[in-house]
Amino acid sequence: MNPEQLLWLTLTSAMVSVGERAKKLLADEEKSGAVPSPGVKPEATLPPDFLTKLDHALQSAKGTTPPPAIVAAAAFGEGDEEIFRGARQRVAWYFRLHLVMAIGLIVIFFGGTAGAVISGIAGGASSWSLVFGGMSLASVFGLFVARPLQMVREAIVTSTRLDLLQFRWTQLAKDCAALPVLRQQMDCRSGAWDTVLKELNTILRG
Repeated sequence: MNPEQLLWLTLTSAMVSVGERAKKLLADEEKSGAVPSPGVKPEATLPPDFLTKLDHALQSAKGTTPPPAIVAAAAFGEGDEEIFRGARQRVAWYFRLHLVMAIGLIVIFFGGTAGAVISGIAGGASSWSLVFGGMSLASVFGLFVARPLQMVREAIVTSTRLDLLQFRWTQLAKDCAALPVLRQQMDCRSGAWDTVLKELNTILRG
């Protein structure tokens, strides 16, 4: 898993969790008659099929790719701080897991290496045997220990990208909540999310 996949895996998981709650609240409002209500202008209400589209988008937004704009609009409207906090918690868990794995494998590796060298010396192994044994151990280190360390680095990179994404999102979406009607707020957040994705994609591909 590369840093970009980890970013979307953690952020999408957090976004879907909050988005599900937002969907339920919107559905409850619709059932209660708050959305829509008689006499309200059409542009002040959500489209009739909004909840259906949101439900389908939430079901498909569980992976290592950016979630659709409709999911971002609903989820961020419910709690953007909660989303980023949840994503960071997932990245922190990923970081701790692979850091522990890396430390454990390094301890095992060096313990095994020391034991092999001592056994070789005590058993009278030739210098050529020690050299070729060292090459094999170096290969084992690269194969089994370097990978968890790489995952630790990916978690650090992902955390930095989350900070960047949150900063840019806050800039673009700060005026959305001030709009007078829910439909305008959703459209505003959808547009802000599309802009964030384009800018982030430019950075990642650059």
